[in-house]
Amino acid sequence: MSQQEQTQKKGKRSVTVGIIAAVVALGLVAGVVAFVNHLRNSMLDGDGMVYYSAEFLDFSQLHIHEGGDMIGSEYDLEVVRISAEECQITLTTRESHDARQDVKKAIAGRSFIADANAIMEAAGMPDWGEFPDSDIFILDGGTTHVSYMYNGQRHDFTSNKELPDGAWSAVRQLRELAESYLKM
Repeated sequence: MSQQEQTQKKGKRSVTVGIIAAVVALGLVAGVVAFVNHLRNSMLDGDGMVYYSAEFLDFSQLHIHEGGDMIGSEYDLEVVRISAEECQITLTTRESHDARQDVKKAIAGRSFIADANAIMEAAGMPDWGEFPDSDIFILDGGTTHVSYMYNGQRHDFTSNKELPDGAWSAVRQLRELAESYLKM
């Protein structure tokens, strides 16, 4: 084999190795980008709001839903911690089956978090467990469902449960607190 043929063969190998290295590098970059996008997208809700995922030593989420009555009215309040110092409040309401939904949103800060924690602790909500079913059932009556996260534990109950004294008062206070931030 001549010197010229050996040089051409080495050149072809160098090009082949270079192409393989470039493809591997692009594959790694694409994999990292896909992984980062997956992580970012897994923390987004439908509005593009990034939710704070750290463990909190207090309240981190509240959801109050009232609905199911004969006229189709609906009340849906959701409060979610988005950082150590902020919550996103979303209220969706509808007066009847055929009425349009009204949606209000707000961001609340430290004072909301402190007030919500105080209400929940005063009512003993961090320690609530399962509740027995109530004997009272109202046909064609609306139902209220409350769920919340406190100290990393999810709690939930409905209006057909036997709740401790002051439970609905605490829920009403949390509802009024959140609604006050929507009026600002």
